[in-house]
Amino acid sequence: VKWSLNCDINNEAALKLYKKVGFISDGQIELYKHMYHHLIVK
Repeated sequence: VKWSLNCDINNEAALKLYKKVGFISDGQIELYKHMYHHLIVK
């Protein structure tokens, strides 16, 4: 099973938490003219 989520590009605390629990960065995406980190976990 593969899970994914988007994290606001400016929310470093959330990004750190997601990486701590096993998510890895899969790049960045733009939604509604705002940038997000795209993270995945398997």
